[in-house]
Amino acid sequence: MIPNGNFYIQTENSIYMSSEIEAIVAKLNVSKNISQILNSRGTETEGDKIIALDLSGLNLSDLQSGVFDGLKDIKRLNLGYNQIT
Repeated sequence: MIPNGNFYIQTENSIYMSSEIEAIVAKLNVSKNISQILNSRGTETEGDKIIALDLSGLNLSDLQSGVFDGLKDIKRLNLGYNQIT
């Protein structure tokens, strides 16, 4: 990945990771899964905005209040196949 300001561009498919995504990944403690999240067909960008985020199958069990506050442009969020109660 190549650093570019607040975004990281994966040159193969131009997936961007904003500082907001970095914060969510840290809050959810899924940093080891960042490649899975960015390479998912369910994670999409529109310019420099994250419009869809796939967090499925990460064994999440709970979500902190406000964890997604930074995603003002999100249209789809996939939390399937987790253990959220």
